[in-house]
Amino acid sequence: MRHGRHARLLLTFLAALVIAGCGYTTRALVAEQYQTIAVPIFDNTTRRHDLEWEVTRAVIEELHARTHLVVVPEDANPDLVLTGTLVEVDENTLSRRKFQRPRDSAVFVTAEMAVRDTHSGEDLVARRRVSERESYTYLAGEDVRTAREEAVRSLAERIVRQLEEGWLTTRSRRTSTCRSRTAAA
Repeated sequence: MRHGRHARLLLTFLAALVIAGCGYTTRALVAEQYQTIAVPIFDNTTRRHDLEWEVTRAVIEELHARTHLVVVPEDANPDLVLTGTLVEVDENTLSRRKFQRPRDSAVFVTAEMAVRDTHSGEDLVARRRVSERESYTYLAGEDVRTAREEAVRSLAERIVRQLEEGWLTTRSRRTSTCRSRTAAA
């Protein structure tokens, strides 16, 4: 009985080592020095009226769910500002049934986004394109509206992931710079 408990403890410890070795962490993925972020309404260069409001709302919801950042207005002197522009929204038919009626279709949403540290003026995430695609099937009762909502939600996840990856990249650049300075000294 005692050996079983030790074996479970050892397996738990080994699993924790494996997870830690794969880059998983319980720490925040955005630096603690950043407490606030502004997310102005995305610009919209597409013909899809009001979609910018949906994308902005989804990004704010994702920030609340995945980060410790508090979303504040741009005039409240935030630590970070996340800006974005919807550059493409498209619907394509993927396959057709008899008489050329669509069977499967997809919604594509593309945005450009950037995140700036307002105190240093440095880009935490340089302007980049982020795209998401969501398919839907008429025969399953799905429609373009629900596919678009899902594409917007997935796009928001991807945008927040870019913020997290931008912070990790910036942190590793600073760490390697510190190592270079230490090695030179």
